This record gives sequence, C-alpha cells and structure tokens, in this order.
Amino acid sequence: MHLSSNDYKFNSSSRFIKKILLVRPNEEKETHKARTMRSHTPNQSDKLRVSITEDAKTRRKRCRSFFISEISRSSSLLVSAAFPH
Repeated sequence: MHLSSNDYKFNSSSRFIKKILLVRPNEEKETHKARTMRSHTPNQSDKLRVSITEDAKTRRKRCRSFFISEISRSSSLLVSAAFPH
C-alpha cells in the first residue's frame, strides 16, 4: 500500500496511521523516506513531473495517429468494396 500526501489529508486520524504502521511498518518507513527525499530535491520531482506530462502528450499523439491510420485504412477498404476494380 503506497501512501501519498493526499492520503494523509483525508485520513489524518491517528488511529488510521497507527493501523497502517502496525500492518506495514517497513513500507511506511520507506514511503516516509521517499517523501522526505522528494521535499529535499524539488527540482528532481519537477523534472519527473515534466517527463510524466511529456509521456502523456506523446501517448495521446500516438493514439491519435493510430486512430487516423485505422480510419483511413477501413475507409479505403469500404471504398474498394463499393467500387470493385
């Protein structure tokens, strides 16, 4: 179970956090360490965020080009079926 800062905002009750600490102490420690590392290196996380958004953009572009190619292919098939050579 990975905890982000959002989880703490919504479930800030100490009982919830204690329960998690009882269940998965090592993982909680790890996420806390990761969180402190993130807070100490802001430029690193900014770079990561930029790369993630870039990935999303390229993925969208790839999907769009794929759909366009699929549509053109199917329409050409329809045309060839309607007008046999």
